[in-house]
Amino acid sequence: MIRRPPRSTPKPSSAASDVYKRQPLVGYEFITTWINVTEYTKGIELRHHKDSESSLTIVSEISDNYTGGRFLINKESYTDDNYSIIQLDKGDVLTFDGSKVFHGVEQVDKGTRLSLNMWTKPKDANLI
Repeated sequence: MIRRPPRSTPKPSSAASDVYKRQPLVGYEFITTWINVTEYTKGIELRHHKDSESSLTIVSEISDNYTGGRFLINKESYTDDNYSIIQLDKGDVLTFDGSKVFHGVEQVDKGTRLSLNMWTKPKDANLI
C-alpha cells in the first residue's frame, strides 16, 4: 500500500478560485460576429479600416517567423499618418473597439504572419 502525505495546497475548487471563475473578462455577455485566421505573406498588408460589426475586436498573433507586418492603430482618421505601431509577438493578444478605432497591418517583408481575429458585440444591443 502506498501512503501519500496530506494535501498541502487547497483543492482547485476552493472559494478563492470560484470567485475568479465567476468574474468575466468582459463585463457583458457577447456574441461572436466573425472569427478567422488571416495569413499575410511577403508584400501583403491590410489598409487602415474599422470593423463594422465589432465593438470588441480581439487580435492574437499565432506566428513568429516573419519580419514587418506590425499592427498599426489610429483612432483619429483613415488618412492621418499619426498612428501607433504595435509589435505583436507570438501569443500576444490585443483588444480594442474595432468599430471606432482605425487599424491595419503594415506590409510583411519576409515570412508569413498568421493572426487569429475575432469580432464581438454585446448580446444586448442597448449596451453598445
